Amino acid sequence: MHLFVTDAVMSSPLKAKLFAQLSGIPVYKAKGLSITAFITALKYLKQGESVGLAPEGEMSWDGRLLPFKTGAAWLALKSGAPICPIWVRGAYDACPRWSKYPHLTGKIEIRIGKPFLCSPMGPRKRVEDSLITECNERIRQEMIALKRTV
Repeated sequence: MHLFVTDAVMSSPLKAKLFAQLSGIPVYKAKGLSITAFITALKYLKQGESVGLAPEGEMSWDGRLLPFKTGAAWLALKSGAPICPIWVRGAYDACPRWSKYPHLTGKIEIRIGKPFLCSPMGPRKRVEDSLITECNERIRQEMIALKRTV
């Protein structure tokens, strides 16, 4: 799986090397939207590979779900790839965004939902805002359902 990795993570030489070896997709948020990251992700998806990213576009500051950005929905609609919702509980406590190092205590629970398609008719040449809104709402509902089961 190719994970989106922000420039903040990539600023650490050790983390940058680790994510490069894991085929991470760097997103340089300090420079604004990184279209290169989305083109790279789209290429991987069209080759049948997996891409992982948070629909919020970033890690939470307090452990709560943030408003969704357009990236995950756009990739799903443009590629026709299924979305596999994942809810992670405890990640914020184990590795808060503001902490330089992960905490070695705590418990992380992961819930993986059933994959679904935002675009049952396959890849879209053109992705309208209304489709992104619908897809984001479906992702949000699937994630909330997973949260309730954890």
